[in-house]
Amino acid sequence: MFKIKIFIMLMFSIIILPISTSAIEITPPVSIGTPTLTPTESDASVTTTPTPVLPGGIQARQAVQAKRANIDAEKALNVAKKEALSAARCAKVESQVVLKVTRFEANLSRRHAFFNRFSKRVEKLIAKFDEGGYDTTKLKADQIILNQKIEAYAAAKTAYIVILKESQQYACGKSEGEFRSKILDAKEALDEARLANLAVKTYYQETIRPDINALKAQVRATTPTLTPTVTGTPE
Repeated sequence: MFKIKIFIMLMFSIIILPISTSAIEITPPVSIGTPTLTPTESDASVTTTPTPVLPGGIQARQAVQAKRANIDAEKALNVAKKEALSAARCAKVESQVVLKVTRFEANLSRRHAFFNRFSKRVEKLIAKFDEGGYDTTKLKADQIILNQKIEAYAAAKTAYIVILKESQQYACGKSEGEFRSKILDAKEALDEARLANLAVKTYYQETIRPDINALKAQVRATTPTLTPTVTGTPE
C-alpha cells in the first residue's frame, strides 16, 4: 500500500511539472551598453558647412599669383597713362609744327616779295644813272650779287619749311628719334635762312647804299637838278 502511494506521488509530480514550466514567461535579458542618440527635428534643422583648409604650399602660391596679377595690372595702367600723355604731347608738337609752317610760308612770301621789289628799284635807279651818263658798272655788279643773296635766302627758308613738313610724317611716339632728327635739321635750316636774310640786309647797308650815295654825289656835282633816289630798304 505504501509503495502504491509513492508511485502515485511520483506520477503526479511528473504530470504537474511540465504544466508549471510552460506557464513561466521567459523575459529576454536587457543588454547594458552605450546609449544611442536619435536626432530630433530641432537637431536636423541645424546644418554646418566645414571651411576647407588648404595646404600651406597652395595658399602661398595663390598669394604670389594674386600679387603678380596686381603688379601686371598696375604696369598696364602705367603704360596706358604714358601712351595717353605721349599722344597728347605729340598732338601738341604736331600742331606747333603746322603753325610754324604756315607762319614761315607767309613770312617767306612777304620777305621774298619785298627783296624782289627792292632789287627792281635798284634796277630802275641804274637805268636813270645810265641816262645821265654816269658809270653804273659797280652798281650793276652789286645788283647781281644782291639777287643771288635774295635767292639764297629764299632757298634756305624753303629748305626749312620743307624739313618741317617732313617732320609731320613721323609719329613722335613711334619714331621719336626720326622726329627729333628732323627737328634738329629744321633748326639748322632756320639758322641758315636767318643768316641769309641778314646777308641781304648787310650787303645793302655796306655795299649797295654806299655805291648809290657815290653816284648821287656825282649827280649833284654835275647837275644838281638830277637827284635820283631809291625808296625802301631791307628790314
